[in-house]
Amino acid sequence: PKIRPPFAVPADQAEWIRTAFVDPQGWADVRTGFAARRVAIVRGPAGIGKRGAAIRLLLPAHRGQIYQLDSATPLGRLADAIGPGHDIWDALGASPGLLIDHPRDAGHLRADLLQALEVSMEKADARMVITLGSDVILSDQGLRDDGYVLDLSGAPDRELLITRRLERLLDEPRAEQIMALPAIRHIVADHTAAEASCSFALSLAGFIADRCADADEIGKAVVEKIL
Repeated sequence: PKIRPPFAVPADQAEWIRTAFVDPQGWADVRTGFAARRVAIVRGPAGIGKRGAAIRLLLPAHRGQIYQLDSATPLGRLADAIGPGHDIWDALGASPGLLIDHPRDAGHLRADLLQALEVSMEKADARMVITLGSDVILSDQGLRDDGYVLDLSGAPDRELLITRRLERLLDEPRAEQIMALPAIRHIVADHTAAEASCSFALSLAGFIADRCADADEIGKAVVEKIL
């Protein structure tokens, strides 16, 4: 199949991740491992924010735009089709960061493929992150032996994630004021216990911000707006 051109990660999304990222569990080891690689696989359970973690890794590691490739991109052809001198690559600009989120043919990943990709990334002063669920079986032990597999063990603190999002949507004092309400804390704890994904936590923050941004009363009236 033809490789589709990557699309640029929106600037506002990248800026949100740069300024308000909350470290997931295992983040320190992942950052250390990525520092030694041009290509890496970030693995972890569903819902812990692997895509955001991948973008956060790429942000300080390059000087150009971050691009996301389609999940249907054939990984076995990347070293040949994505690299300096090719049409797709020439449109990306200097020193890009590349992301492939949950590729469909992840089971075909091999250490020699990523080694070839690293050669292309080195020539172009670029880096790539591939995200995978922890349930994906990687048959080539060389991927782990060579340090390509970086594991996130758990999600970031949901309450802190919601607070950071509220700070961006409203402002820091207002976010702290809302999050200090016992009833709001109860709502956050109750909803995030039932639904653990980072995307849900961010959606809940947006919902709280939408209902509370113009509230004159802090207390029961604010909670009633959410309920």
